[in-house]
Amino acid sequence: MTAPWCDPNVVVTRSGVPPVSLALATEAVDGATDILNRLTGGQFPAPVTGDTVRPAGCRGYGDWGPPSLRGVVGWSLSVPLARVVGPWPLAGPEGGMYAGAGCGACGNLWGRELLLSGPVTTIAAVSIDGSPLPPAAYRVDDGHILVRVDGGVWPHCQDMTKPPTAVGTFQVVYNHGNPLPAGAVRSAESLAVELAKLWDPTIGVCKLPSRVTTITRQNLTMVAIDPLTVIKEGGTGLVDVDMWLASLKVARSTRRARIYTPGVEPALRHTG
Repeated sequence: MTAPWCDPNVVVTRSGVPPVSLALATEAVDGATDILNRLTGGQFPAPVTGDTVRPAGCRGYGDWGPPSLRGVVGWSLSVPLARVVGPWPLAGPEGGMYAGAGCGACGNLWGRELLLSGPVTTIAAVSIDGSPLPPAAYRVDDGHILVRVDGGVWPHCQDMTKPPTAVGTFQVVYNHGNPLPAGAVRSAESLAVELAKLWDPTIGVCKLPSRVTTITRQNLTMVAIDPLTVIKEGGTGLVDVDMWLASLKVARSTRRARIYTPGVEPALRHTG
């Protein structure tokens, strides 16, 4: 489940008088987060703090790959102007994937690169055989590739039955994901407030559109938009929320053009 996009306590404050309960606000935040995450195509994953992985490249796949690399999962062959990452991501709680089999042109040697979930914001700790590796021994390229720069290589095997403080183990603790933009947080708050009012009408009048399309009273006709129409168009019926959602669509359609050359791998950027 996606981490909450906003603080339930803020929803309680914004709900007015009488305020919603913290329990209901928490449920509403979860609902608003799920709705907005789906409407935005999952492009705003919440930041993850303290993600811990124990990469292992030889766990149960000893007969795959070329003879010189058997016993290594995620092996790859690097050639000039191209990097081909091995086709087998590491399964289970280990996480990570190895890349780089050796290339005279770029200096990439097998075992010096480890692919992590990105974008990586900070590397909290790296330990080998239970001992911390100094930060000067590695760097982050392209926001998700942990590169060994001290002349050593990453261990491709470890004993998963031992704790990470023992000899024969390898562990990486890191933070990844981008902070949510202000518009996402505010939109989640607004939608959560109205969801709470929808689920408990005693709190106040919900601003989410109802299914009534036309009402005539005393020669006065009022027209409401069918919420199903709004939802099909990727909206919620709340002006501030839909303005933010619409801005994302405009931003995607007005991006600068990019040029890609087949067979040429873009240069890596040192990002950490």
